[in-house]
Amino acid sequence: MHERILFLSALPLALSLGCSGNPCSKLYDKMKECAPDEAKDKAPEKAEFVEKCEDDRKKEKEAGDYDEEAEKEAMACLDKDDCDEMAKCMSEASEKRYTKKQVTEIKAAAESGDVEKMKDACQYIDEENTALVDACKDVIPKLVEAVTAEVTKQRDAGEHDFGTCGDLESFAKRAGGDAEAKAKTLCEEAQAAKMVKKAKDEAATKVKAKDADMPYECKAALEDLGKLDTDWAKEQKKEVIKACYQELGKVIMEVKVPEMKYVCDFRVKEIYKAVGEYGIEDADMTAWMEKAKPLCEKDG
Repeated sequence: MHERILFLSALPLALSLGCSGNPCSKLYDKMKECAPDEAKDKAPEKAEFVEKCEDDRKKEKEAGDYDEEAEKEAMACLDKDDCDEMAKCMSEASEKRYTKKQVTEIKAAAESGDVEKMKDACQYIDEENTALVDACKDVIPKLVEAVTAEVTKQRDAGEHDFGTCGDLESFAKRAGGDAEAKAKTLCEEAQAAKMVKKAKDEAATKVKAKDADMPYECKAALEDLGKLDTDWAKEQKKEVIKACYQELGKVIMEVKVPEMKYVCDFRVKEIYKAVGEYGIEDADMTAWMEKAKPLCEKDG
């Protein structure tokens, strides 16, 4: 069987047309004539080849993939005497048929609105194939819109998927305009969102447990958010400050301030500075700030 496959692959461009040529006998003769010497002796019997060829042609018709025009063009290539010219002709016919089929699939995907179908149709096309590029022009904006919604959902859930963001940035680049910059910003927000979620979750856990330690995620989240100048980042910054330095901050003050005798506890000092830096207004916090002030102001 392996030897027969070698023969069948001797002219893959011919077979890429699905053995849809008729008569198949002529296709066999031309393939054997033009096949490399090492493949000719490994060819299947002509009757077997013709039977398979005609069976493939029948299956194409049943599946609705039969293209009479492409078949005629492919068969016309077999009339060329020179094997190189024939191979070139078959290559061009194959590419033309492939493009026609892809354009049909792209249009169907666009009409369906199915994101995965649109991705499959337009994600990895040959950018030099103008027919495919043109066909995808209506699909790309839809993909940008759909994948933007997907990344936004991930961001709002505190998740970040590099693959989805990679898709978004790729589609946005092809869409042009300000789509690329927007995609980049959204993906940066999604990346920061993971740390933001961790910070708020860790802070809430520590508040519940009366654990007077500030999780490193709080500072890390604020650093990530500080790199973004967006409304989402500004809102998230407020939420992180409230969760970490206000709610957890009061727990830290409640536990650690009474323990202080000679110096300001480093955890209390962090909260003390944050209250002033972020303008935290909270009656309970204000009371603890007054109690911490003598030692924390003295330590600078």
